[in-house]
Amino acid sequence: MSEPNNMVTRRPNLIIAISGVLASAILALAVWVLAQMHDDALRRAQDSVFNVSLLVERDVSRNLEIYDLSIRTVIDGLKQSRVMQLDPALRQMVLFDGSASAKDMGSILVIDETGYIAIDSQSLPPRHVYLGDRDYFKVHRDSPSVGLYVSRPFMPRTTGADMSIGLSRRITRPDGSFGGVVVGTMRLKYFRSLFDGMNLGAGGSMALMLSDGTMLMRRPYDPKTIGINLMGTANYSRFVQQPSGDFFGTAAIDGVERWYAFRHIDMYPLILDVALSTRDIYVGWRRRAWIIGSLIGALNLTMIALAVLFAQQIRRRLIAEEELRTLASTDGLTGVDNRRTFEQSAENEWRRVHRNGGSLSMLLIDVDSFKGFN
Repeated sequence: MSEPNNMVTRRPNLIIAISGVLASAILALAVWVLAQMHDDALRRAQDSVFNVSLLVERDVSRNLEIYDLSIRTVIDGLKQSRVMQLDPALRQMVLFDGSASAKDMGSILVIDETGYIAIDSQSLPPRHVYLGDRDYFKVHRDSPSVGLYVSRPFMPRTTGADMSIGLSRRITRPDGSFGGVVVGTMRLKYFRSLFDGMNLGAGGSMALMLSDGTMLMRRPYDPKTIGINLMGTANYSRFVQQPSGDFFGTAAIDGVERWYAFRHIDMYPLILDVALSTRDIYVGWRRRAWIIGSLIGALNLTMIALAVLFAQQIRRRLIAEEELRTLASTDGLTGVDNRRTFEQSAENEWRRVHRNGGSLSMLLIDVDSFKGFN
C-alpha cells in the first residue's frame, strides 16, 4: 500500500475532512453556476425590455410625427388666402388629410383667438364649443415660442367620450400677434392598445408620461392613475436626470419592486418607462436553482454520510489490528513481551548500530523458579 493511502487508512478523521472539502468545492461550483444563471436571467430580461421600449417609442414617435405634419398642413393652408376663400366643404378637403380620421385620432380643430372653434375637421359647420380654458390654448396664447405642445389628459367637449390628449401649434398672424391654435386630439386608448400588445409578465408595467410627471397611460391600466402627477417620487426623479437609463426601483403607485428602463421620446415632451417585476425576472431561475440546489445538497449529504460510515469502519479495523498486534507481540498468560518482540527489537537495534556506528550490548538475566511466575 502506498504511503498516501496508508496515511488515509490510518487517519479516519482525514477521510471525513477530505469529503468535507470536496463537498465544499462542489457547493462553491454550484453557487458560481447559479450566480451566472442569475446574471443571465437579468440580461435576458434587460434585452427584452430594451426591445419593447424601442418598439413602443418608435410607434409613438411615428404616429405623433404624422399627426404633427397634419397640424402643420392646416397651419400652412390657413396662411393661403385662396384656400380660405374656397367653399367650406372644399376647404375641409384641402386642409384635413386622411390622418385626421385615422383610428384613435379625434378631431383637428382650428380655434380662433377668442377660444371658439372656427374650423372643425369632423363637422361642417363647426361645432360651437368654447376651448379657451384648455391648457393647450393658454400656453400658445401666452408664449409664441412653444412649438408643438402636448396637453394633459382631458375629456373632449366636442364628443364627451374617450379621454384624450391634444397636440397643438400656435397660429401666428403676419404681424406676430396671436391668431389662435390648431389642435389635434388623440384618444388615450391608442396607447392602451399599444401597451396591451406587449408581453411584460404578470407583474410588469409600462407608463407614458409628460415631462412634468403627468401620467398619460399606464399598464396595468387603472383609470384613476390617468392624469396624476408623479413629480417628487423617487422613480420620476431618476427619469429626469438623463435622456435614458435603467435602475431597480419600487413603484409609487403599487409598491412593486421592478427593474426599469426608461427613455425620453425624441422631439416630444414625453417619457416612456418599461419595467419588469423582479419576481418575474427570476421566476425561472428560482425553479432551476431549487432543482440544482436540491441535487447538490443530496449529493453532498450522501458523500459525507458515506465518508462517516467508511471512517467508522476504518476505526473498527484499526482497533482490531491493534488487538491482533498486541496478541502477536506479548505472552497471553503474563502479558510480557514474547520472543517475536525480542527478535524484532534486537533487529531494530542492530540496524541502528550499523547505521549510526557504535556498539551493541546485551544483558541476559536468568530468573530462577520462573515457573512460579507462570
